[in-house]
Amino acid sequence: MANNNANNTSNAYMLKLTKGIAKGKGGAIVDVVHGGLKLFVRKPYGSQNTLTMREVDGRDRDGNPTKRKVVNVEGFYHTDETFVKAIQYFFGKDVSSETRGLTVRIALWDKASERLMKFDPQEKDLYMFFIREAHLEEFQRRDNSVGYSLTATAFDFEPIRTQKRENAAPAQNAAPAQNAAPAQATAPAQSANVPAYDDYAAIDDSEDLPF
Repeated sequence: MANNNANNTSNAYMLKLTKGIAKGKGGAIVDVVHGGLKLFVRKPYGSQNTLTMREVDGRDRDGNPTKRKVVNVEGFYHTDETFVKAIQYFFGKDVSSETRGLTVRIALWDKASERLMKFDPQEKDLYMFFIREAHLEEFQRRDNSVGYSLTATAFDFEPIRTQKRENAAPAQNAAPAQNAAPAQATAPAQSANVPAYDDYAAIDDSEDLPF
């Protein structure tokens, strides 16, 4: 299987997931996959924005009807051999047929959704999303073949590398201007110490996968 990732870094290392248990509906104990997902944000197909917000009918803790806000954010993983093994381990499904890659959709609710809207992620920004529960969804394509996408509910997030932060770095790193002494020549301007990242330079690959 071809490796389409920069620096031969597998998207499997974007999955900071683990298997666990949680209370489901009615208090039943269910198996879950949770943890974290590192994601390069992208615009959904046909959309001009990276985030989609909507209000849905729900209930508060007292059971009263209320409106809840939910924000959806999307990304994409290349499916190299190591990534396919990771998905097999966590979800028990073979996604090697997804040669074009795997779409990832994450939902954030209420206050978490409002916070993400304020951060206003741009395309190709790198975020870590802290996942309450992740699922591998199946769907049927027009040619009747089975496709897969990864969906998750996040309760929090952390920006890792954003265009806003990188664009602000030169101004933050520049030394304050000083009046030059009459007998001293003006020092040549120095470029801000801003690292030149490629798509995967900001990813911590130190953790081993469980296989």
